[in-house]
Amino acid sequence: MPNIFTLTAPSIGYKKSISVNIIDEETKYVVEFKRIDHSYKGQFGFDWMREAWLDEAKGICVEGLEELKKNYTPFPMDIKNWDGQTYGDYYVPWLTMFPNHKEKIGKEVELAVFAPIEYVADDIDTFQEKFTLLPTDKSIRIEPSEISLSTANNGQIIKIYCDKAIEKDAAIEVKSSKGALVGKLNILKNANQNKRIINIPVVFSYLVDKDLAFGKEIIENEIKAIGGLQAIEDYLNKQCLNQALIQVKLQLENPYDWGFSKRALKIADLGKNPRNNKGWDENEYDYKQFEGLIVDEANMKVDSGKMLNFFHHQFSLKETLLVNKKSDIILYLTSLNSDSAGGVSFAVPLDNKHCIIFKNNLDHLSSYGHEIAHTLGLLHTFPEAKYAKENQENKINQFEKAKKDAQDYLTKHAKEYKDHPVIDYQKSRVERNGKIADAYKAIFKRDKYKFKQKNTENIMDYDLKNQISFMKFQWEIMQEETQNYYN
Repeated sequence: MPNIFTLTAPSIGYKKSISVNIIDEETKYVVEFKRIDHSYKGQFGFDWMREAWLDEAKGICVEGLEELKKNYTPFPMDIKNWDGQTYGDYYVPWLTMFPNHKEKIGKEVELAVFAPIEYVADDIDTFQEKFTLLPTDKSIRIEPSEISLSTANNGQIIKIYCDKAIEKDAAIEVKSSKGALVGKLNILKNANQNKRIINIPVVFSYLVDKDLAFGKEIIENEIKAIGGLQAIEDYLNKQCLNQALIQVKLQLENPYDWGFSKRALKIADLGKNPRNNKGWDENEYDYKQFEGLIVDEANMKVDSGKMLNFFHHQFSLKETLLVNKKSDIILYLTSLNSDSAGGVSFAVPLDNKHCIIFKNNLDHLSSYGHEIAHTLGLLHTFPEAKYAKENQENKINQFEKAKKDAQDYLTKHAKEYKDHPVIDYQKSRVERNGKIADAYKAIFKRDKYKFKQKNTENIMDYDLKNQISFMKFQWEIMQEETQNYYN
């Protein structure tokens, strides 16, 4: 399309519009940014469109592929390879880093730039041609910033520095010697990092029964084997949540010591309050939800979800002020075993404040990141029947109905049972079920992408030996929830 320019000379009253065709410099080669996998341990965020996801025959991305592509701001590259095949869309990777990143994380941001030789035009002298890495924000520096094409054919390591906070998303544009755009890297803004710090009180929760092998020493030994609580905090801050520019402060000294008896769990398993052995019929309404808590008494395997809620309910009675603090997520480390999971936490309600790691995963660092990320609003990367599109409306309706039932009860009986504990119980049901329904609406709205289970390296996947990174859309969800509910 021609560009229209208007020439004016006011002193002589001259004005004329002319049409000029501007031809963009032809792309002669492509430069890609790649992660250095042998040295990458999660020390910065890097997310890119994997070729395997684009191969629909492999079926790795099973939901939302077309929408996912947009996250990587693609633009066309018309250069052809030796077989005449066009390169096609260039999907721009995303990088996250802190200002003065090495000072905070301890490691520099290093990537490789690579120019595939098959996409270099025949008339390019690879030894003479050089390209330049140009940041769109002056706070970003790259070393080296000019690279020979011949060097990039084999891969060139670069270091990226952020000297000051960047207020809006930036980029590194790769320009050929003729000024053509031959590659690009997006960089997520990092100006609000100080608003993404989460306090994490730690609670050791265990059985006090001397004749049972589920005491405090189980937790202590497992944590000691991985370097103590400091190792968990370092992992979260330098290999995990830092990818979303989030930092945590674990309670490293004197974690809460909370022992309880097997008898207390057995009473809760009956749906009764361990403090007085009373249940629903005796106005202890909160404990009905814990009925069936113990799955395998001999091995002390418990229902993971009921156990987490029971822990938090009981701990709330003991430490009310702590549990009500907005900025905290409480981490329970327990000597008990789960029936089905190494840890558990809930994405709903949105201000959920607790997660648990069971005995079998106390020494597995990525389990801590996985569970805390659930608390920060992330679902698993793979499809789950309970969250399937066709079931989402029913899920929301389930909690809206529970809210309405509680409201109807209050409308009918509030005066009759004015001072009865059932009124407070029904009021709590109205509030909680309403929050859960609203939370599911928000979560389902942003739950756009799904991948085949155990086919990614994502921390929210289930390949426990390959939980390394988060994706760009996950960074943004966790950032939003941290600022809204834990700051």
